[in-house]
Amino acid sequence: MRNNLNARKTLLSRFMGALIASLVMVFSGNVLAENTFVDVLDAPSVKMPKASKSLLLDVTRAGDRLVAVGQYGHIVFSDDSGKSWTQAEVPVQTQLNSVFFINDKKGWVVGQDAIILGTTDGGASWTKLHYGYIENSPIHAIIADAEIKRIAATEAIDNPNTDDPDELIDIEDAFYAADDLAAVVKKYQTSPLLDVWFKDENEGFVVGSYAQFYHTTDGGKTWESWKDRLDNFEDHNNAILGLEDGTIVIASEKSNYDGAKVKLYRSSDFGKTWENITTQYDRSLYGLFYDAAADQIYAMGMSGLIVRSSDRGASWYSQPLDMETEFLSFAGLATKAGDIKIVGNNGQFTTGTADSEKLHIYLRKDRIHMTSIVEAADGNFVTTGFKGINRISADGKDI
Repeated sequence: MRNNLNARKTLLSRFMGALIASLVMVFSGNVLAENTFVDVLDAPSVKMPKASKSLLLDVTRAGDRLVAVGQYGHIVFSDDSGKSWTQAEVPVQTQLNSVFFINDKKGWVVGQDAIILGTTDGGASWTKLHYGYIENSPIHAIIADAEIKRIAATEAIDNPNTDDPDELIDIEDAFYAADDLAAVVKKYQTSPLLDVWFKDENEGFVVGSYAQFYHTTDGGKTWESWKDRLDNFEDHNNAILGLEDGTIVIASEKSNYDGAKVKLYRSSDFGKTWENITTQYDRSLYGLFYDAAADQIYAMGMSGLIVRSSDRGASWYSQPLDMETEFLSFAGLATKAGDIKIVGNNGQFTTGTADSEKLHIYLRKDRIHMTSIVEAADGNFVTTGFKGINRISADGKDI
């Protein structure tokens, strides 16, 4: 689920100070005593008694189990509808942004540093499948190719085989273009992956910042870049949603150039072919969900923007709200009862149905920042956010 580097990272930069300060004492003693650097990609997540109250960014269901992910490599799971939580065994300490399960046992998590984790035991333990520096990473191959082009361009500018002024200008332009490309793709290596969706236990897709888009056919053991299948040079791919009929939709960041409108990318054949859907909206989109009962796809993002589609993402129209808001909407769901629930920052809890003329916005008194929401087995709801797990009722109030 899941930016102006990404929406969650924006929240992190503004609000993580208190959490970081509280953990400095925990980590600094060991690091200073041993005088060693600990790579967050090589060190297992530290077991903490209040992990379920740390910054958590996404939550989903694995059967009746709930699984949530977030900062410091924290993954927690609950078998009692969110009343109590157990911290999972996780091999990294990097931030985790999104989680997806195909069934009650098998799931995947994506996060910073292009990390991808997998589980086969319902989220109790996790294995590292991919990260930005691994040799067979799609990012590694892209960076190597860009570096070859940069070296060739450097050789050409240092040893030109012409004295023609126009040709010399072309060589210089080629050098700067290659140098810029190398700088851009190196950002991919440590940039966040933001959302994940699997068609089945083998075939899956991951999207992320700087137009990252990966595909796997072996359950995540190996990945290939499908970046070139989307007409997206560098804007962030924030969220991905797949349906059983072959429809896949990717929501993106709005480009910065004047007059830009936000795009969605749509496939009707499980990703084999893609089309750009340029909307009339000038705000980035952060989340996607599907209302099966009404056959509607919803997307949400900056400044209260909520749009929906009744034709599998081919066209989009705005969903009116009962109050104006500049708050960000991050994630939503359609409940078993047929209601719509959407959460965002500053305590924004949006509700309604597909037939609602306007969706209702309820602002929680605590103004808690909520990044995702899931319906628990007991009919109540669990959200993640700056204060970790929160159990709420259908009207957005604490249980």
